[in-house]
Amino acid sequence: MKKLLPTRKVLFVGLMLLLSQLTEAQFLMDMIDTTTDMGKGMLNLYSRFDRLRLSGYIQPQFQVVESKGSKSFNGGDFSANSNNRFMLRRSRVRVDYVRSNKLQQPTMQFVFQFDATERGVNVRDVWARLFDNKYQKFAFTAGVFARPFGYELNLGSADRESPERGRMSQTLMKTERDLGAMISFESRKKNDKWRYLKIDAGIFNGQGLNAPGDFDSYKDFIPI
Repeated sequence: MKKLLPTRKVLFVGLMLLLSQLTEAQFLMDMIDTTTDMGKGMLNLYSRFDRLRLSGYIQPQFQVVESKGSKSFNGGDFSANSNNRFMLRRSRVRVDYVRSNKLQQPTMQFVFQFDATERGVNVRDVWARLFDNKYQKFAFTAGVFARPFGYELNLGSADRESPERGRMSQTLMKTERDLGAMISFESRKKNDKWRYLKIDAGIFNGQGLNAPGDFDSYKDFIPI
């Protein structure tokens, strides 16, 4: 009996796993019924747009200061009759689309990201990137995207050491984004001897998103 007990346990666990898989499969079939015309259309839609990703997040905040009408760097100055307020620090919606070839190598990527708060709707990212699949080392990016200056500007809130960027970055590189074009060198081969080297070099208008268009003929060259 002692020798049969572990075997019974294994059979019991296996039976429970099988039932869970059947339950999950039934749930998925209830979600998309491929025997109907509508189900076939939904399945074709998912297969066609499996490279499409929609993401976003919201960061509400409450601020309190000592006196009414105080000056504030983050969020702007308080009104003359207020010393506290609710705000949306960030409210982002991002759409990514990646196109691949027959070898499942990325050929192009499109990104659209917008920030919608009580202060209005602002464009954060609108750019396209083309990948080189012959050498698998180069990529070309054009549009509105983060300038390749240091590491703090290009890292998101989840990757930085602190949730907010430093005051220097917020002052010198306001909005972090700019309109321009950039070429990148980064090997996508696992065993390539250059896989530890990454170079970004771009040419940008220079004013960032502080103005609707470029106001002179000079451009900023940023290599990193």
